[in-house]
Amino acid sequence: MPKVLGVTKAITYLNEAHNTLQLSPTYDTAFFPEWTAPFPELTLPEIEVCDRWRTRYQYYQAQGDISLDSSS
Repeated sequence: MPKVLGVTKAITYLNEAHNTLQLSPTYDTAFFPEWTAPFPELTLPEIEVCDRWRTRYQYYQAQGDISLDSSS
């Protein structure tokens, strides 16, 4: 019977994901063309959600749960 692990247990760093899944960064500007299309303005509720996510991210970063070191 194969052992099953959650992705957060199996892959904990971006470099592990690159190696395990054989991924590599791309610098092709046409890779996601929808990212260069004009976006609609965010609504107030959407802005509030983004603000909550930013606050949460900054909290976890300050606690050391998120590293700024990209070499990990």
